[in-house]
Amino acid sequence: MPLTATLIRRLTAVATAFLLAFSATIASVSAQPAETLTPVAANPLEVSQRVGPATVSLESSSAIVTPGTPLRLAMSASGDDSVSSVQLRLKVSRPTGRIIFQRTRTAFDLGDEPAAFAFERATDDLDLKPGAYPVEVEARVVADGEASEAVLRASLLVFDPTAEKTPVALAARIFAPPLSDSQGRFVSDPAVFTRARDEMNAITDLILSEPGARMTVAIAPVLLEEWKRISLGYETVGPEGVTAVPATSPVARSYAVALTRLSQALATGRLELMSLGYADPNLSDLAANKLTDDTVAQYAAGVSACFAAIEATPSPGTAPAGGCVPNSVIDRLIASSVSYALVRPRCARSGDSTVGPGVYRAGDKQLIALVSDDVAAKYVASGDASGVAAATFARHTSDDPGRPLPILVELGPGRATASASVVSAARTYLKQPWVRLVRARDMARQPEARVQLVSGPKDRKVPVGYWAEVAQARLNAAGLTSATAAGDANAVQAQRDSLLAESSAWAGPAGDWVLAERGRGFSAASLRTSRAIFDAIRLAI
Repeated sequence: MPLTATLIRRLTAVATAFLLAFSATIASVSAQPAETLTPVAANPLEVSQRVGPATVSLESSSAIVTPGTPLRLAMSASGDDSVSSVQLRLKVSRPTGRIIFQRTRTAFDLGDEPAAFAFERATDDLDLKPGAYPVEVEARVVADGEASEAVLRASLLVFDPTAEKTPVALAARIFAPPLSDSQGRFVSDPAVFTRARDEMNAITDLILSEPGARMTVAIAPVLLEEWKRISLGYETVGPEGVTAVPATSPVARSYAVALTRLSQALATGRLELMSLGYADPNLSDLAANKLTDDTVAQYAAGVSACFAAIEATPSPGTAPAGGCVPNSVIDRLIASSVSYALVRPRCARSGDSTVGPGVYRAGDKQLIALVSDDVAAKYVASGDASGVAAATFARHTSDDPGRPLPILVELGPGRATASASVVSAARTYLKQPWVRLVRARDMARQPEARVQLVSGPKDRKVPVGYWAEVAQARLNAAGLTSATAAGDANAVQAQRDSLLAESSAWAGPAGDWVLAERGRGFSAASLRTSRAIFDAIRLAI
């Protein structure tokens, strides 16, 4: 329930008003249980709880304070004529649990007028250290002779403004399968399958609308290539045949706008576009199937596709599908001008143990490993603002507050995370005075600690023979490229199709290879192209 105008003015006198991390727990002690009321999402400085027929609220205009700043808190209760009494007990405790501030207030016969109580406490004598200080309001409401009780819980965050800020790199991998076939016709309608484009639009809109926002994004270059083709007019193929869609259509224009906005966001210097293989292969799959050398071809084709689509070159960082960089692939990445990789914790080890999030050197290689914080990533994915704040605040109040915190999330069709959650997290970070939002490349500095990068788990669901077909297609495509002049159309097509057969998209988000036949279609197309040329050569001989 909103407080009175006078009380609000008193509360908002504090200079810094940021974020209140909260949770609420109900404990009923009578036959009339307390009801749940969802806190007001639009106002993170307030937590409210339904207690019987009354609504109890805890508010603070400065939930993030510095040592020496007075505590200004308020609690209120509203109800109807049935409420005969309300007792509210406010307690502020140290992280150890020791109470440092406590006040109790009682109101009778609420009626139409809410009961509001404001408190201010100087902290000069409290020796507040940086940390999360629990705040509780114990509420007891008596209505029509029945008593209901509840406890509202929140956290007052005390931080040291002189301490080094925690650098946070929020990175998003945008995943989606290619929409076109080997002939360049779209077998999936670009007007319908827009998730990847929409996710990218949300991120570029954030960068262009928030001057302080910084993010890192990774997307399969083949998707950017497709968006460029769509913007110039395209063909779809379906049960009714081939349909031509002109560049003047709303759909084509929407993809043109998406590419323009991406270029504009990159031009700000606050959005990083990471390098990926052309078809975004899972590097662990390449290593497991003796296709490690294809890493160089994939990344070279990826750089070319990015430049053709947006006239920009991706950064020297990568965030490959599956989150792992096998040790056998590292030298190929370095040869592809990749100098740092964003990986999952399970893919980086020190001895027999995984390592915490941070920045490491990959063994004795000239590759930096940015290890993502999967706990923070879950908070970001769920849209949990209080969790997002808590994860970074815990790092800031640790012994090493300046230690970088990389966070990697996955976006796109079949992924649980939506761009709205990522954008919300970025805006939350911008409000946190202990956070410095950076790009992944900004924290890719040479570290002292070392880790061993390892492959992801063996893929046991891949269809039998799939990678053998891919290997044959890649071998034939390489032979055709060597046997023909540079830029030969057939060789280029065979190479492109064989690289697309290696896409991680065919395994799908769940890893069940539901799109395996589309991947096999690209292997078959590549083999048809190369064999047609080789057969003609043999006939000529």
